[in-house]
Amino acid sequence: MTLQFDSDEVARLKAERAELDKKIKLAEKDTKVNALVDSWLNMEEYKSELKALQAKYRFSKEELSKCPTLYKYRDGKRRTNDENTDWVKEYISKGGSISDLENNAMNFLTREATKQLRQRRKKTTSKARTVSKKSVAKKSSSASKGDAKRSDGGVDKKGIGVGSTL
Repeated sequence: MTLQFDSDEVARLKAERAELDKKIKLAEKDTKVNALVDSWLNMEEYKSELKALQAKYRFSKEELSKCPTLYKYRDGKRRTNDENTDWVKEYISKGGSISDLENNAMNFLTREATKQLRQRRKKTTSKARTVSKKSVAKKSSSASKGDAKRSDGGVDKKGIGVGSTL
């Protein structure tokens, strides 16, 4: 059993499908736009909270970016804020203590703080340049060299002697 459709019916069904495809595309676009707007609203809320905290604690963005990441537990290059990590458990099982890791972290912070305080600003001196008599003499003699070359009795384009006296 086969279905038979006339050409008008086929054209109508294709038009309906095109309409539905357009509606689907618009709905997908709307969901993407709404998701983007929601993320922008969340970012704006975060920015306003960050500005309020910066005003409260009087920190600038530059100061925040220079601040090192602070860890509660540190053992050499291993560092974390969670005492349930594998290396912390291993450290404790080998006879170490949490207080040792906390002291290591605090010692690291004090070393970093002293490093930052020791950094010196580069000196910017603006010494006035003194002009010596020799440099003035060189400048004045170089200006007259061009004239001296022309007054050597050469010939210009018209064939007339330059610098000659009649």
